[in-house]
Amino acid sequence: MNNKGLLYSNTNFSEIPRNDILDFLNLISKFEIPYRDSLNLPSSASFGVEIEYEGMDKAKADKFVNILGGWESTIDSTLESGGEIVSSRLSDEKRVWQDLYLICELLKCNDAKTDKNAGLHVSVGTHLLGRDYHSWELLAKIYMLYERVLVRFAKGDKHRMRDTFIYFARPLGLKMLQQRNLLEKRRLGSIKSFLEDYEENKKGAINFRSLDFSRAMSPYNTFELRLFNSTTDNCVIQNDVNATLKMTLAAANKSVDSDLLSERLDRLEAQKLTGQEYLHQCNNVLLRDAFEFVDLIFDNDLDKVCFLKQYLGDSSLVTMASGRSA
Repeated sequence: MNNKGLLYSNTNFSEIPRNDILDFLNLISKFEIPYRDSLNLPSSASFGVEIEYEGMDKAKADKFVNILGGWESTIDSTLESGGEIVSSRLSDEKRVWQDLYLICELLKCNDAKTDKNAGLHVSVGTHLLGRDYHSWELLAKIYMLYERVLVRFAKGDKHRMRDTFIYFARPLGLKMLQQRNLLEKRRLGSIKSFLEDYEENKKGAINFRSLDFSRAMSPYNTFELRLFNSTTDNCVIQNDVNATLKMTLAAANKSVDSDLLSERLDRLEAQKLTGQEYLHQCNNVLLRDAFEFVDLIFDNDLDKVCFLKQYLGDSSLVTMASGRSA
């Protein structure tokens, strides 16, 4: 696959003929996620990254980020050792991605461990959504519907979710689904009530604790996705940031059909999933849902293929070709 060609094409993956899916998945299996100088985010978009690690002397991170600037080395009490490297407010600039590359190299060179307890968090400046109830409604619906896809994607370069995932980033989609009637009122106040159920909880996959609607236009006002596994792979971190920001922008730009999302949510609700069944779907390949998700939030094939490569991971092609949600 030619990356430049993929960037300028926008295929509707949901419409790939069933007979062609296996060939398409074979192509994806050979694709390598590139590390880019830019994700083509608008200049107004801002984000933050927190990278947890274990097994490396925190003093080395302290010294490195002090020289680098723009990042902070902190302690995280949920980890057995190591610490957390936290960014300042970032934007989509070549310098930012160069700095992230250097941080990942530091972690790799010092044998930092990210395969047990360490998580990675991506925060987004809420000024992209502002005080527009429709944008917040769309974000909530997209997240509810496709959290199962995002949880699997969040494994990154790992084969499973980290040991502490269910304690510090547990999925909230089913709980949100039970409260979705608040969204249908289509008022900022009702959406605020919907989100306030989760804002005090810093142990969910999505965290609205820092969200303050009175400061919704400030880039320093944020919400956070906490579900990602940590990693020392800069390509995976960039891919995590891209998915989070492009999902937010799809809601902000209202490029998603709200009624279609409601129809899909009705179908999900009709499954009457137990918590265990929901987690089972989070771990398995839901190919149709993944194709729908990338078509909804991305406007180019490069973004879509990068997401699907990480989402599909090491699954067998036979499983991928047949894996579909109800």
